[in-house]
Amino acid sequence: MRINYTEENLDQIIVEEVNQIISPQNRCKVRVMPKKVWQENVRKSRYENVKTILQKFHASGYNTVHFDAVNTFIPCYANRKYYNAIKYNGDVVKCTASNDLYEKCTHGEIEPDGSIKWNHDFIKKYKMVFFENKRCLQCKYLPLCMGVCPRDNYTNACKLENVDFNIEDSLVNYIDTMYETKTAK
Repeated sequence: MRINYTEENLDQIIVEEVNQIISPQNRCKVRVMPKKVWQENVRKSRYENVKTILQKFHASGYNTVHFDAVNTFIPCYANRKYYNAIKYNGDVVKCTASNDLYEKCTHGEIEPDGSIKWNHDFIKKYKMVFFENKRCLQCKYLPLCMGVCPRDNYTNACKLENVDFNIEDSLVNYIDTMYETKTAK
């Protein structure tokens, strides 16, 4: 269960609200993963609230994601070959976290045989290797993120700068949670 949060909706009451919907016996089947809405400004201090909410979800019986470690060796879900987002009108885009969804022009369209015809060279940017730049290659966290998001590829941005959490704390919480989950089985 992905929880997209902003400053306005990041409230611990969400745990009680979700608990009313999901029965205790099914909570262990649900993984809770909070994600800051990409348009929201970064505030590292917000991590304490996120951590508290995750602890409450965990205490209620859910699996929790304290750190979204990359285990697919791709930097972004949109880089997956077969990931595509179909808009309400049938247009096709790759990224749902950018303005692609709201642009008047489309990047692709579904052909009668079900294949996707991409406009121009749009799809090439999603097939690139996004960590082959000086900044990423010198970063000790490269194996955890696998490089920048395709929409940020030309800005020299760092994906880990755009998160509310402290990476070291998140890794410790991730390891603790994974160890606890594996020893409980």
